[in-house]
Amino acid sequence: MPFGPARIAATNRYAEGRGSRHHPVTIGIPDRTWRDATELAIPAHRVYPLAAQDAVLYLDSIGRGGMLSNRLCVFRIGCPPAHCPCLTRACLATSSDPMLSYDRDLTMWATQTLTAKDTMSRILIAECKQEVSTFNPAPSRYEDFRVVKGADLLDFHYNTREEVGGALSVFDAAADVELVPSYGASSNTSGGVLAAESFNRLLHDYSSAIATARDLNTIDAAYICLHGAMQAENENDPEGALLHQARRILGEQIPIVVSVDIHGILTDRMLQLADAVVVYHTYPHIDFYETGVRAATLLLKILRDEIRPVTARVKIPTLARGDEMITATGAVGECIRKAQEIEAGVDGLAAGVMWGNPFTDVPELRSNAVVVMDGDEEAAQTLALDLAQRFWTHHEKMQVPLASLQDAVQQAAAVAAGTVVMMDAADATSSGASGDSNAILREALHQGYEGTILAPLVDQAAVEFAFRAGVGGSFRAHLGGAVDGQR
Repeated sequence: MPFGPARIAATNRYAEGRGSRHHPVTIGIPDRTWRDATELAIPAHRVYPLAAQDAVLYLDSIGRGGMLSNRLCVFRIGCPPAHCPCLTRACLATSSDPMLSYDRDLTMWATQTLTAKDTMSRILIAECKQEVSTFNPAPSRYEDFRVVKGADLLDFHYNTREEVGGALSVFDAAADVELVPSYGASSNTSGGVLAAESFNRLLHDYSSAIATARDLNTIDAAYICLHGAMQAENENDPEGALLHQARRILGEQIPIVVSVDIHGILTDRMLQLADAVVVYHTYPHIDFYETGVRAATLLLKILRDEIRPVTARVKIPTLARGDEMITATGAVGECIRKAQEIEAGVDGLAAGVMWGNPFTDVPELRSNAVVVMDGDEEAAQTLALDLAQRFWTHHEKMQVPLASLQDAVQQAAAVAAGTVVMMDAADATSSGASGDSNAILREALHQGYEGTILAPLVDQAAVEFAFRAGVGGSFRAHLGGAVDGQR
């Protein structure tokens, strides 16, 4: 099945006028600096909070190749020469703009070395990760989340090798970056659809933390770490709602880069609100930290006006599971290696494939190929289409050849020694399921299996019985259905 142009969606926040940081804005000019003008339109990337006591603005005329070029300069506190090349007495002295009012004292004052704080780019950090199973009857709740706020968010992630920790390693290495931590929530427990009141509280607390950070700081960019497979009783696209709130609070002009799990659901709204999306490259997941590094590196390039990201996404009508999805050995590895090749290219910024969590039953659940390029929309579309076609070539293999439960127990009985591991993948707590199915145990007892089976089963009461019985002891208990009472 070929993928035609109609299946390609491309976003270019800069071409649409939503991501550009060069829209003219009007700012006030300190009276002590300007004599004849009180307002001036300048590019937004030059705008900082201004006060007469800590900034001097002026237009300078510098000869370049025999031509005079007027330039608005902003002296910020502690701005090093590399960032303010015209921060010299000579530059002021040679300025020919008639509106500039300066004297010896002002010239001396403007060239003083001041503190560095206002030259920093302030990057907001936020996090919200959860993967649910729609078919788990036990709703997840706010209390299931690990929540950290403000500086505690940084303290937590400096001690982990997750996405935010990787991003921090990049930001900390940049001398001109100041971190603004806001809110971090993560739930790794199994859980069904997030209860409406819990999602409302989560969204409120997340939004309030971002708003507080904005009120206390001038935010220049944001890194938001998401999973992508959430669902709430009152919202089928929680990640899109989280990004909408971030955009509403922070505005359209600042760049926002998000990272997502390879099992996330990439929605239209997420693509419209983010400047770039960075996806894991491994399953089983071993590149949490590296994904954060990739996302932070991309964000800094946007912030420094080095790139203009454009994104193309191709929707692939596939839900995939099984060994072929193991990125190191399975068929999907071809797509991952191509994505890494794209990112290593001159204009490649981010690329990946996502096949979602098939147990998060929401309208936009599907597989996706996504490519972010530097300014080249046509290349982004071509490469995203190529990734999608590579994925589709293998889609018939991307399913698990399952044995019936009866046959599986018979195979286990043929094992002469050792322990047999049997697992119900559709009841995996790591994908949000309740994990309390006793189907494997029941069939083994039914067939009179006498060997040793390791079969995960969630049952808190049974665990307490086992601890009381001790190693080598025995007990009688009902097993199964501890969470899903209809089992």
